[in-house]
Amino acid sequence: MLRLGLSGLVQASTNLEADLASATPQFTEDLSGVPESILLEHGRRVQSLIDGQLAPHTVLSAREAQVLDSVTWGRSNKEIAGILVITERTVKFHVSNILSKLGLERRTELVRWHGTI
Repeated sequence: MLRLGLSGLVQASTNLEADLASATPQFTEDLSGVPESILLEHGRRVQSLIDGQLAPHTVLSAREAQVLDSVTWGRSNKEIAGILVITERTVKFHVSNILSKLGLERRTELVRWHGTI
């Protein structure tokens, strides 16, 4: 696993989503060594967790979920754009859509909202 670029491990359990969430801070500091397959799986699991907390008629796209996750880590639009290999303008577009879908007005509200899921 260390060869794959992971810097930490979590004990396996029946609550994989919680385990993944607890492991996230250990490897999100530097994503350059994390294989794309692991990042994609993380994105899918984050999307699943978010979907479970949204109103039934509200659905974030996979990319919006990735942007939301990065916003909640306090990353700037420029940093998010670099991580996701998209433009800052596209990041702003996604943030705007997320705010609209969640009925929020400010980026800081996203962080608080995300802390409740």
